[in-house]
Amino acid sequence: MKHYLQRLNDKGELTEEESAAVLSEILKGTSSVEDIKLLLISLKEKGETVDEMVGFVKVLRSHMKPIHLHTDAMDVCGTGGSGNARFNVSSAAAFVLAAMGVPIAKHGNRGSKMANGSFDFLEALGIPIDVDPAISEVLFKKTGLCFLFARQYHPAMRFVGPARAQIKTRTIFNLLGPLCNPASVPIQVIGTTNHENAEKLALTFQRLGGKRAYIVVGSGGVDDVSIHGVSDIWEVGTSYISKSQFDPKSLGLKCGNPPVFGNRSEDNIDLFYKLLRNQDPQGTLHALVCLNAGVASACFGQAPSIEEGFIQAQKALKSGKVLDVFNTYKESANQLLR
Repeated sequence: MKHYLQRLNDKGELTEEESAAVLSEILKGTSSVEDIKLLLISLKEKGETVDEMVGFVKVLRSHMKPIHLHTDAMDVCGTGGSGNARFNVSSAAAFVLAAMGVPIAKHGNRGSKMANGSFDFLEALGIPIDVDPAISEVLFKKTGLCFLFARQYHPAMRFVGPARAQIKTRTIFNLLGPLCNPASVPIQVIGTTNHENAEKLALTFQRLGGKRAYIVVGSGGVDDVSIHGVSDIWEVGTSYISKSQFDPKSLGLKCGNPPVFGNRSEDNIDLFYKLLRNQDPQGTLHALVCLNAGVASACFGQAPSIEEGFIQAQKALKSGKVLDVFNTYKESANQLLR
């Protein structure tokens, strides 16, 4: 560990191989909290490189508990970090996408600073979150959807937890979370808060052999596609990366101030149930979730365009299919864990 800290200090960065080696050392559980803190702070202050990200992800994937879904699925996930009060858009969109016929294996965690992460939200809805692979596979087969709690599938991360808690700021692991889905999904929509992170994530996803991804930075630095302004989208394929912009005005959505939500999962439960029952009177949340589901559907190839995906998402909500998927998933998960 001291060797790699010195290498980082001397060269200013680590190679992919050095990054993999130092994380492998950490995940053995023999490194001190102080050394791990020093490494993570050093990486954050200089800015993590793609080589470092690739090395870390390869090791994290080798230590994770895998789940086998026997078909291509996709993930919709953000890195967080905007600092804004938020609604769990990607979690809501996951139910919409499953109702649209897009297979979803959503990976995530609790909030790092407060109870506003995707799995805080699911727990507040009464959905079991600490579910093992066998049960998740059954749920996926039944509903086309499963939620994969990072703490269940990445047990080796317990060796990093104390250092991360003491640092009290975001580290490389927050950035890499979406790339460590235990279902090894080949298609992803990843939201992040700035262009630098988006470009690194795009290159890292490609180098790791991903099939297709949209990396998204929303207007004002949110990690979802925005309805209040133009979003930047990096489309990533096996041999190309192209950047474009998406203007919600193309769907007839009016740009304005960002929507305001609560900052705890409990604050947003009523909004979610209104969404499921088509009781969103202002249409803001309805538009936001349908847009993000539409983007994911286009990324997966289910819809020929974002515009068509948006329309399909609206139809799924209006028909009651999304409510049916939600109820089936919740009831099945609770029955399987009795």
